[in-house]
Amino acid sequence: MSTLTLKMPDAKYERLKLYAKSKNISLNKLFDEFAIIALTQ
Repeated sequence: MSTLTLKMPDAKYERLKLYAKSKNISLNKLFDEFAIIALTQ
């Protein structure tokens, strides 16, 4: 497994954290799901 570092504005990061929390998943899982969606399109 690899590690990825992302830089983004704090406000965007906070919104993503809240979104992940609302879905009961970690940020790591959220980005994994985003990657799957991107790779299958």
